[in-house]
Amino acid sequence: MHVVGADATLASAYGNLFITTNTAIAANIGGSISFGGYYSGTANTHWAAIKGARDNATSGQYGGYLSFYTRTNGLNIAEVGRFTSGGDFYVNSTSQFYWQNTNGRLGLKQSSPNSTLHVTGSMAHAVTSTGSAITLDETHHVVLVTAAVTISLPTASGCTGRKYIIKNAISGPGTVTVGRSGTDTIDGSTTVSLAVANKTTTVISNGSNWYIIAEYDGTV
Repeated sequence: MHVVGADATLASAYGNLFITTNTAIAANIGGSISFGGYYSGTANTHWAAIKGARDNATSGQYGGYLSFYTRTNGLNIAEVGRFTSGGDFYVNSTSQFYWQNTNGRLGLKQSSPNSTLHVTGSMAHAVTSTGSAITLDETHHVVLVTAAVTISLPTASGCTGRKYIIKNAISGPGTVTVGRSGTDTIDGSTTVSLAVANKTTTVISNGSNWYIIAEYDGTV
């Protein structure tokens, strides 16, 4: 099928291809497209689909959503994602992955996110063990330093809001130095010294410089 036509302004006209239903007004009815092919010999089936459907059964209203369907072998085709009429988006259900468009919030295993990112469950971060001098980047978060070297922070202006946790993990005596890039400062200084085993510092960028927001002195 090859559909050709003038460009359509969708706010005021139908698109070049209009798929509709003649089922009586009801919630969740609408046009759909199925994708499939042969699954046994020349027997056809569908394994994916898209559907645009009504929000409700109220006459005169035309709010609608867009659903996406896939199929697991041995099971019926099922909805796996939806864009709501308000621009929200979720995968499988609102309790799994839910983008709340109105407030600009993302919920992971959370159907009612109350923050920009709301996670109901555990979170994992990158943990790097190094005995070499390195410059940190977007692949680092927790850094366990096992030798007396300098760990350089990236330029603060390129990573506003980024946080690093750096720990002196040397098994014996030794100082880990946390250094800056360029003319940045770390709480007004050019370096931070972790001179005691297990001493840890947490720094964050405000877009101009680095600031220490937590420290552990290495004692139990």
